Amino acid sequence: MYKRTEDQIKQIIHALAPILPIKIENRRIGVKVPAEHAPKTMGFIKDLGTIIKEEWGRDGSWMFVIEIPAGLQDDLFNKLNNATKGNVETKIM
Repeated sequence: MYKRTEDQIKQIIHALAPILPIKIENRRIGVKVPAEHAPKTMGFIKDLGTIIKEEWGRDGSWMFVIEIPAGLQDDLFNKLNNATKGNVETKIM
């Protein structure tokens, strides 16, 4: 059965916690994706982390706050930039 990467990581961390003191830092990032790029970004965004808050702008833009493991921050930025050709706004909260 396929499990999301984040779910697998949580299980591994939980299993190793009694042996090794491990903590994963999470990061919250605010993102605004223009309307023309929103459909193609929605799929991979939901796989990278947990959407804490989202709303749609009057212009059709998708605005959301996502919580991800800090180690995935560069991955998130790269995927967003590739999908939107750099036409995206982000802010580390």
